[in-house]
Amino acid sequence: MDFSNYEQGAALYALGNSVLPEIADRANYQLTDQPDKVNLQGLIAKLGPDKELQKNIGVVREALGDNATGQIADWVERSGIMYPVERSFMKPTAVPERADTVIINGGVANWMLRRAGVVLRMDPKNVGQVLLPIGNRQMGAAEHQLVQTSERSRGQRPTEAQFVEQFVVPSLAMAGFDVRLIPVESSRGDEVLDALLATVPSILDGTVIVAANAPNALQAAGELRLAGQRVRPEFDINGQQVHMVSDSIALARRGEAAKTHQNPATAVGQLGRNGLYLVMNGIVV
Repeated sequence: MDFSNYEQGAALYALGNSVLPEIADRANYQLTDQPDKVNLQGLIAKLGPDKELQKNIGVVREALGDNATGQIADWVERSGIMYPVERSFMKPTAVPERADTVIINGGVANWMLRRAGVVLRMDPKNVGQVLLPIGNRQMGAAEHQLVQTSERSRGQRPTEAQFVEQFVVPSLAMAGFDVRLIPVESSRGDEVLDALLATVPSILDGTVIVAANAPNALQAAGELRLAGQRVRPEFDINGQQVHMVSDSIALARRGEAAKTHQNPATAVGQLGRNGLYLVMNGIVV
């Protein structure tokens, strides 16, 4: 059992053949006997504290060693976080044929474009609405060529919301989806989702698919579930409302570019975040 096929009540430290304890040991970090929110946040601080994952590479090398790329890639692969998922967040049950809402969250350019690609593989007739709650982080020119394209046309680098409005919303609308951008004046994920639910509270009445990308699917779905339960504690209480569908991407074992491969040093911190959101949602022990 790993981070793609886990079941409710599974032991976090056993997932992926005990991959998290092995990583923590290599990083000289002491895990608590039972998974604990604060303790897992401490592990994330050692392996991936920054939302812009490329900024974590130096931190990971310091914690795990300059020449550990192959070992890190093995850990990430073993964990299952790079596998495509199509399941309920809470338990390994199938995604419903029709969803009331599909959500794309903000992030770096590559990730938002990949999430749009996940949605474009869906049938618009089976999706009630596509919502994009997106924050105001100013994007970096190195994230994607399209960021530079936007900067030339606007005279300044775009925020995530502006990028999505320019490059993501039109493609989804052209494909036939009922799509709505919800720009939020915050770069904090929890505040963006709180704003989404304040704007469209009816989301909590139906089924939701979080369109995600490896290795972020569990965090994205877990954040939404927690946000929903802050408003309505019974939201997704039986695991029948929040689902996730994600893509996959190869790991860069030989220095391949970020546009085609995931750097293992950026994925390993995401593994800690995924574990944290499974614990915060009470899915694993």
